Amino acid sequence: MILNLGILLDLKEIDGVVKYIVNHKYVHSLKASTKEEIKLNIVKITYEDELELMGLDGVVLVGGGKYSEKIKFRPTLEEANPERYIFEKKLIHYCRKNNIPVLGICKGTQMINEVFGGAVDYIDNTKDIDHNCKKTRHTITIEDETLLRQIYNKEELLTNSFHLKEIKALSTDFNIAAISEDGIIEAIESKFEPLFLGVQWHPEAMEKEEYHPLFNHFINHCATKKSSNKTKVF
Repeated sequence: MILNLGILLDLKEIDGVVKYIVNHKYVHSLKASTKEEIKLNIVKITYEDELELMGLDGVVLVGGGKYSEKIKFRPTLEEANPERYIFEKKLIHYCRKNNIPVLGICKGTQMINEVFGGAVDYIDNTKDIDHNCKKTRHTITIEDETLLRQIYNKEELLTNSFHLKEIKALSTDFNIAAISEDGIIEAIESKFEPLFLGVQWHPEAMEKEEYHPLFNHFINHCATKKSSNKTKVF
């Protein structure tokens, strides 16, 4: 089976040049988590693409920061990268309408929550953990009876943490799947179909035994849904 997995590219101004970028670790870890019978075709999504023509079987919304260092201090999600925000919102609604599973990572998770009516804001300085530090490793608790618990088959998980913002108010369309020691929402799961799953940490920056369960499950889920859609009688 050929599986078309879309990755939304980030848009940044670097040394005066505007570029679409994506960390190679996303591509590497997703391909490393794919079983042999699935040929994973990574589709890099730009903001000019016609979504209807892309044949997407699943989408990964990656992390990202400010479009440019000229952007003001502590911008909202929309202010940080206006072009990405507009297109990402469109992409999220497109996936919901067209039954396409979505995996959000860091900023991608925050976008999913905000688009579906939740609230995102900066982490206040009263928290016990530095959530925006490459050296940070902290424990999260995975909630009972969640998909994430099925994926990892454990109650606690040690994760990294590279985010300045957090989910302050959860969308009513989602459930909390994991929470940090200091009370920050670390993962969310949709109550609706298709699956929208979001994690606040960066699995692609972790070791294979840490990222493989999540990416492998998402890819298999997308493949199962594609097979199911093919067998439906219209």
